[in-house]
Amino acid sequence: MKEKMKDFRIMGIPAVPYAIILAIVLVAMYTGNLGGDLLSTIVLLIAIGSILFEIGDRIPIFNKWVGGGSMMAMMFTSWMVYMNWIPEKYVESVSNFYDTFGFQTLFICFLMAGSLLVIERDSLIKSIVRYIPTILAGVAGAAALGLVVGMLLGHKPSELVCYYILPIMGGGNGAGAIPMSQIFNEVTGLDKDTYYAKAIAILTFANILCVFAAAFLNGAGRQFPKLTGDGTNLMRNKGKEAVTDKKMKLLLRRPGNADAVLPG
Repeated sequence: MKEKMKDFRIMGIPAVPYAIILAIVLVAMYTGNLGGDLLSTIVLLIAIGSILFEIGDRIPIFNKWVGGGSMMAMMFTSWMVYMNWIPEKYVESVSNFYDTFGFQTLFICFLMAGSLLVIERDSLIKSIVRYIPTILAGVAGAAALGLVVGMLLGHKPSELVCYYILPIMGGGNGAGAIPMSQIFNEVTGLDKDTYYAKAIAILTFANILCVFAAAFLNGAGRQFPKLTGDGTNLMRNKGKEAVTDKKMKLLLRRPGNADAVLPG
């Protein structure tokens, strides 16, 4: 048992040091000594989110079909805010961290840029040519499906577009609901806060459904790999990998000197 405890780690940190860090952060938060600045907010998010992520990833069924650690961190912290277990000062600092500072947008940009930079140029060009039409078709199909289902449920097309489709497909809160509320106010003259309150509720519920759906599809893909290709048969020419030419020459430019060509 002791050996297992020694090997047990949370986000790469041994259990005992992590427990000490978590205790310090919680005491500082509940006594009001934890700052509301960027660094303190990051520490708070990591301290609470890490343990919840670890718990969610270890709960049977929940970890494979509901969303695991990510869903646990999102749902339980929302419950903590609802129960007023987190002081308002830190709720506001976390909201500013995501909405005002735009950390989520920054993270997604880094993630996408980093992913694109490691892809071989020719493969990237071929993928973009095929991928962009697929994205556009997916967006159009999702919007059309939303309109059809919404109209069958008795909603007006204008209401569906303004309150459901555009905020959800616009990129979340910072890139969806907030700018949409400002546009709504400028175009209609109606109160933007009223629009935002409704749009953000719909958007949040839609995000939760997306997480559930993604977790379910991921679990189904693991149970029935033939339905997904098991992560290996997505490309038409399976088994063929891009190989870098070992004889490729590297051209180096040196200030004041002629170009030097070195063999790869």
